[in-house]
Amino acid sequence: MKEIKMGQGEMMMNEAEKSRIIYRLAGCRQDPELLERSVKRNVFGNLTAVLSMDLMTDLRRGIRAERRITREDAARWGMEEEELWNYAWKNTPRRYPAVLRPLDEVLRELIRVRGKGAEQDLLENDLLDDRRMQENQKRPLYVLTNLMGVNGAAALLYPGILESAAKQIAGDLLILPSSIHEVLIQKWDGEIDLEVAAEMVKIINRQDVAPEEVLADCVYVYRKDSGRIECVRAKEE
Repeated sequence: MKEIKMGQGEMMMNEAEKSRIIYRLAGCRQDPELLERSVKRNVFGNLTAVLSMDLMTDLRRGIRAERRITREDAARWGMEEEELWNYAWKNTPRRYPAVLRPLDEVLRELIRVRGKGAEQDLLENDLLDDRRMQENQKRPLYVLTNLMGVNGAAALLYPGILESAAKQIAGDLLILPSSIHEVLIQKWDGEIDLEVAAEMVKIINRQDVAPEEVLADCVYVYRKDSGRIECVRAKEE
């Protein structure tokens, strides 16, 4: 990242650099030392958002690079953390637009792009078995991420995104944290035991998700009438 010297050795950011300040959701198994140094805040129940500098993004070619912003960076730039967050709230939805799509549509596209290998992987993980597909038809699952599919769980924080999803799905929302890259959303009708759902998420996190990509061992319910978010954690072992 280019930095410009301004008087008495201070390092200041220009407007182009400020436009690259973004936020991400940190995984629950994040490196604690890095997390401690980061510019961060608690959001969305028990989740933590952190700031990064978007160094390079090419949505068409799927190329990206970024660097975590630390408190030392903020001090060196002479910027208050709240000022950095104000830029991030504005920049992130613009640089990484949200995408909400039915899960079965995403799976079909994955098979089309990656072929038989992807289909076999989905079968081995029971994502294409008859029971799962019938359940998805009864209570459709949606994938919320961004256009790149990278660090897309941060779209949960985009202004109006959950309100819009609740209108599209026509009800309260059950949110399953799949990974730091995406979350699964379905209509919440009270039929699913939330503690059981949270335990399922926890098991999947341990078996199928890379440790550095685990978002949370819990589920969330978004109440469309109040805009309130409830967090239900998996039981402690």
